[in-house]
Amino acid sequence: MVKLSHIDSSYCGEIKELPSSIRYLINLNFLRLKACSDLEKIPNSICELKNLKSLFLDECPKLKKLPEGFGSLKNLQELDLCSYAKLTNMHAFTSLCSLRKLDLRFRQIGDEGFPKNLHGLSSLEILILSGNPVTYQHISSFSTETPRIERLVPTSQFAWAPIRNTSIEGKQLQLT
Repeated sequence: MVKLSHIDSSYCGEIKELPSSIRYLINLNFLRLKACSDLEKIPNSICELKNLKSLFLDECPKLKKLPEGFGSLKNLQELDLCSYAKLTNMHAFTSLCSLRKLDLRFRQIGDEGFPKNLHGLSSLEILILSGNPVTYQHISSFSTETPRIERLVPTSQFAWAPIRNTSIEGKQLQLT
């Protein structure tokens, strides 16, 4: 199993916690746990998966906290945390320097809960915030903090906002 690179355990309602032995899957680069409705905890040992590039934890309503060392997943490029549950430690992912796509739809994130500093997300290109009460003023700073961002999917309350014309290093910021 050391050579295992891809796990998709979507819709597995029986998983409450990943085993700490996941650390031994050193070649794992893709992990999807979509709609694991009873998943409550991700062990700190997941932070030892240095080859993990894609992690999908969407529609896991009981998952409310990421492991403390989550920022050590330096090769993680895609993170999907879409859910209707509030995430208590939003700062856990702010140092993921290789992260290109971050999906935080419906996480009940307001201005006070969203990280104040996104400089660590230096490779971020796509940020999806639909269904969150984050204000336009808070989101407008993302373009300067994360200069590579190309696509911002905001909350519906300000999808029309003038950020559409924001230029980032000669590129147009695309809102969808």
